[in-house]
Amino acid sequence: MSPTKSNKLALQGVVNKLTLADAMTLRDAFTYSSILEQCYNTRVDPVSYLSKTFKHPVTLLSAMFDTGCILVGSRALEFFVPGSDSDESAWKFFVPGYKEETLGPDVLELSQQPTTNSALCTAGCTLEKERSKSNSSLEMTVVA
Repeated sequence: MSPTKSNKLALQGVVNKLTLADAMTLRDAFTYSSILEQCYNTRVDPVSYLSKTFKHPVTLLSAMFDTGCILVGSRALEFFVPGSDSDESAWKFFVPGYKEETLGPDVLELSQQPTTNSALCTAGCTLEKERSKSNSSLEMTVVA
């Protein structure tokens, strides 16, 4: 293995353990380093993070965008603060009742269907329906 490649792997290991804020600060301090820029881009890439668990992370992100779904809980925190979660923690996704609740009516047509039949529901998830005061929502816990 070339010294440059081993240096990049070592640096990637360090950057992967930094919080997002610390990784950004490091990148901004060394703007001339293309290797650090590549490591930073890998660190902040949600596809890279999700691919550790999910077989099709791009499809998952697409379905999340289409439904207004967000990742919540300790797994979401793990993306921002590595080491704050254990591998046994459940993946929890919050899906609002309608896309407009998340993105607003100016962005989406008002004729969109509720997300209860979304593609995420077919991804091997256990659904727990929760009622809030103003609307219905879904909390999905992935069963690994």
